[in-house]
Amino acid sequence: MSEGTATDPAGPDASRAGEARRELLEFLAQEAEVAKDSGGRLAVLIVELVRVDRLRALIQKPSAAEILAVVLARLQGVLRDNDRMAPLSEDRVCIVLPRLSHPVQAVLAAVKCLRVLEPPAECGGEPTELRPCIGIVTVPEHAPDPDRLIMAADIARRKAAGREENYHVYESADAERAEPPRRLEADLERALRANGLDVHFQPQVDLRNGRAVGAEALVRWTHPEQGPIPPETVVLLADASGLIDSLTFWVLNTTLRHGAALAREGILPRLGINVSTRVLAGRE
Repeated sequence: MSEGTATDPAGPDASRAGEARRELLEFLAQEAEVAKDSGGRLAVLIVELVRVDRLRALIQKPSAAEILAVVLARLQGVLRDNDRMAPLSEDRVCIVLPRLSHPVQAVLAAVKCLRVLEPPAECGGEPTELRPCIGIVTVPEHAPDPDRLIMAADIARRKAAGREENYHVYESADAERAEPPRRLEADLERALRANGLDVHFQPQVDLRNGRAVGAEALVRWTHPEQGPIPPETVVLLADASGLIDSLTFWVLNTTLRHGAALAREGILPRLGINVSTRVLAGRE
């Protein structure tokens, strides 16, 4: 699936995070409609948090959840009262900036966010240095569709990761480079109907004892003529063709079947999947 939203571990905190995401998406849909009707402006920012010390990140010292709590508290201090934010995953945060007067305000907000995240995050006495990057998309420069805005901001976020200033404002050329060939739409739909996709499981290993403690489900598609299709292309294609819900539920169903088979063997792994924002928002 995509690099976008991810499921959280089960529990009260995960439930609250899921509710926060749903509320954010509802707020975005509402404000996008306001901007469309009034000719106003808004912006969406995707903040990615990359831990510099990847080895410590793997063994969860401190945990991603602890770092995320620190990050959210810092970001809250630089946002306006009417701005909204919510985590999309343990390493990504979405921020909605409604009712702007000029697109430069979105860039200034991104710079403020980057500055406040510069100092290492102190969690339980463990300083953790982050390398944040931010993708920015604005309305009316981009169509005020919530799912498209999230996708465009995420595309910009990927480009921001390679820029010295660590932020990037979405451009139409970014979409052209990311847009998958339209002729593959029908092929993807046929592959979904015929169970022609695969799910690969990337193990999550506890480095303290070398044991696998879980796995992330990753969708893979080998086209009969073109060979392996990049996962990000599969997701962009599914979103553009209206197949994202079908793809999400296909991966979910396949993952659950694999999990049930392992459970019958006495193996109870923690399996994670990436979920579309459309599904999290409960939209059709």
